[in-house]
Amino acid sequence: MRKSQLSKLESITGETQLIRYLNLFRVLMAALYAGLLFSGHAEKLGVYPVPLLGREVTLAYLLFAILVLLVSLLHKKWILKLGKAALMLDVFVLIYLAWSINGVDKGFAILPVVMLGAIAALFHTSLVILLMPFLASVFLWLVPVFSHLPLQNATHSTLLLHSLIYFLITWLGLRQSATAKETLTIARQQRKDIVSLTQLNAAIIDKMRTGVIVLDNSHQPVYCNRAARRLLAIPANNAIPHQLLDAANKQEKFIYTSPTGDKISVYHQMPDGDSDISLLFMENSRELAKTAHEMSLSALGRLSASIAHEIRNPLSAIYTASQLLGESPAIRDEDRDLTQIISKQIERANIIIENVLNLSRQHVANPENIELKAHLKDFLIQFCDNQKLDIRLVKFYTPQQSVRVLFDKSHLNQILWNLCKNAIKHGQTDNGIPKLSLTLHNSPSGTHLDIMNPGPQMDPHAEKQLFEPFFTTHTQGTGLGLYLSRELCQSNNATLNYRYIGNQHRFRIHFDQ
Repeated sequence: MRKSQLSKLESITGETQLIRYLNLFRVLMAALYAGLLFSGHAEKLGVYPVPLLGREVTLAYLLFAILVLLVSLLHKKWILKLGKAALMLDVFVLIYLAWSINGVDKGFAILPVVMLGAIAALFHTSLVILLMPFLASVFLWLVPVFSHLPLQNATHSTLLLHSLIYFLITWLGLRQSATAKETLTIARQQRKDIVSLTQLNAAIIDKMRTGVIVLDNSHQPVYCNRAARRLLAIPANNAIPHQLLDAANKQEKFIYTSPTGDKISVYHQMPDGDSDISLLFMENSRELAKTAHEMSLSALGRLSASIAHEIRNPLSAIYTASQLLGESPAIRDEDRDLTQIISKQIERANIIIENVLNLSRQHVANPENIELKAHLKDFLIQFCDNQKLDIRLVKFYTPQQSVRVLFDKSHLNQILWNLCKNAIKHGQTDNGIPKLSLTLHNSPSGTHLDIMNPGPQMDPHAEKQLFEPFFTTHTQGTGLGLYLSRELCQSNNATLNYRYIGNQHRFRIHFDQ
């Protein structure tokens, strides 16, 4: 239901409630006049019937009041229209009945102000609202004239005073109605803002990597973000485990074991000030340890970069001396071979130093809107040309629709280069021809790219260390390619992971959409 429709429904509900009370008031007023006109004891109250159609009008009014009450209860869709029409009739009937018991000077003619105030609150046309007290005043003055009743105690000043009260009550009701409408408009706008802020907060909390559960004052969950359900291994429609809620009620910090066996660090926090809610923050203890480990590696990387930078200068001098020594005519051929070995090893050491320096640099992403299918095709052409690889040996699968991602183009090229080069280096088929496949998947759940190559399964211990720096299974490798690739993915809000599936090594890049 739209918000405008909801506001209209609330307004109608308030008006309906008011008309219900007025319907009951009408029955009471009709019963009061019936008692005064038929009991014979009206004179004890200082009023007495006059030669008007008071009894007939009272009976008809009582039946009308009961009928309106019953119809409004049985047919609720008629309650507004019927109630508003009855209000306009009430004003004139109550004035006439006040004259019929000679009760104008006793204050009975003041009763229509209840209906006039209700008209001011329920009607939305100012002309109709202001016309009613005028017609009521005219009717108040004309009843004794056309009925040839003596004014007696109902003097002109009394009638004038009643007329002024009619206008005053209507005017006050009109002002009050306008103020109520302004207040209702402000309240609706504030509620709209609150709903928007609530939706915004929910969207932000749902995107957080930290698990968050919001509890009410009775420690029952009212909101649980996606990260919390992932940590607790529960689907969206499942309830929060009672063991977690019971533990949170007793202590502020504790370790909770999820159904998958993961250790979850849980922190129970109460917001500052008087609040009816509390929060549970959750982190995977393994991920916390991993973060601490990555921080240690980062510090180690900066130290290694500093050392590598200092090593570069003496290596450069050794390399230059080796080149000059190799060009000397006085050196023997077997010694010249040794100088070439020295030069090659220095070049290899320089590559390691360059990778270490890259490791320590801040990989700040400059994301671009990339059409991934076209970009991958261009990359494969350049890669195969550089590696002297027949492009027909590379299998490339893409969806029919266009696939766009936000990613730093230079970072993406470096990641693809590392993964594809790693695949053709380690992925050898029986006939020695490298085999490489790239498969791009795009679905509502996300976009990911699989880079696969055939090969035997690696040792489980080696698989755990696959993305750690300086770990390599190749004699000529530096052990930094996969680590840098994962770092670059994280800089672009993407993830890189590895699995061995169907005799295939699969590296998957999952892009954040």
